[in-house]
Amino acid sequence: FNEADNTYTITLDNYLKQEVLDGYNVHLDISTMPRDIIWTFLSFFKYYKNHVDIRYYEPNLYNETWLSKEPYSPRFLLKHSGIIEMGKPTCVVVITSFDVERTKQIVSKFEPQKVVLCVQKGNQFFNQIRNQGKEHAMVCRDVGVNDIHCVELDSFNEDFGKNIINEILNSLSEYNVILTSFGPKLSSVGAYMAYLNHPEIALCYVPCKEYNIEY
Repeated sequence: FNEADNTYTITLDNYLKQEVLDGYNVHLDISTMPRDIIWTFLSFFKYYKNHVDIRYYEPNLYNETWLSKEPYSPRFLLKHSGIIEMGKPTCVVVITSFDVERTKQIVSKFEPQKVVLCVQKGNQFFNQIRNQGKEHAMVCRDVGVNDIHCVELDSFNEDFGKNIINEILNSLSEYNVILTSFGPKLSSVGAYMAYLNHPEIALCYVPCKEYNIEY
């Protein structure tokens, strides 16, 4: 699989269309699943009105040096690229992670007028040290964005952070909005739930060329 294209996502989408899952309750384990695949499954299960239970097995720890390297160009999720309105400025909403290079990559590619950084609460896995809003804000300024807002988010809450994300999206009606999730895997579920209230926005993901085998 070449992560530089969305062939895998298209193949999965076509495969799921062949399955008959009407009326099934679904248990979806997202522990090691890429964001775009999580969103593709959630889209499919919504279409067939399946009841979905999310399973997530938290790691004991993360590698202390690096988790991912060399992010690819951002790409929109298949069939979730939003509605672009001419004349509106762009805002990128980033659920941040330990990897500031991913934040830099998406902001530098889209050159938005505004960035909202959703930073995970708490100090699990040394989060307060490794995922600081000021570091993500710094890389945004480095690529020319000055309108930057930081908001705390708890992806481990029962709504996976959906309510906070939804409030943010409600406040951005004057922008073309691009939403991405780099934070805890559960944040991708909260992001998709908020997207369902705002189908005019775009869902975007940034795969990387290399992942630490001790991720």
